[in-house]
Amino acid sequence: MKGTAELQRPVPLYMQVVRQLRAQIASGELAEGERIPSQRQMMHHWQISMQTASKVIGALKTEGLAIPSIGRDTIVAPGAAARIAATAAGTAHAAAEPAEEAGHDVRVTAAMTAAPADVAEALGISAGRRALRRQEIRIANRSPVSATIIWLPAAITAEAPRLADSKPLPPESSPTSPKPPAVGSRA
Repeated sequence: MKGTAELQRPVPLYMQVVRQLRAQIASGELAEGERIPSQRQMMHHWQISMQTASKVIGALKTEGLAIPSIGRDTIVAPGAAARIAATAAGTAHAAAEPAEEAGHDVRVTAAMTAAPADVAEALGISAGRRALRRQEIRIANRSPVSATIIWLPAAITAEAPRLADSKPLPPESSPTSPKPPAVGSRA
């Protein structure tokens, strides 16, 4: 197992381990389909608790970098290195105009799934409750340029059902787009 065995504070221990594993995936040390270290291996290597090791695996799954495999193994997810590269590139390189106008592709997945503890806490729901996980990957010239993952409380789909579709949102319906004032209204 590679990666620095020394961990530093004040960054949470699980996040330090996630960062090291993420770096190994990005560099190809941990390739697509390869086994992620088990909880016991993490406990031994990084001197962390079983709970912390479990959080590491949960975070990697939440980021779409790891998936369960046959048996109790967790493996590097297909396209994980590309997702890391897209996230590292950030949205600063994404086109300002809508993707279809710029000749870009947007791949969207949306699904109701059990919210990990950190996400549930941020959403104000109980850990394990279902929440909407929406991921958008923007691609230009067949390379990912940005990746966005948002979590929303399940109730949001009643008021904004398009968020639960695995389709790009039109620019005018984006949750962050300002709505134009209605005709005859005072701005």
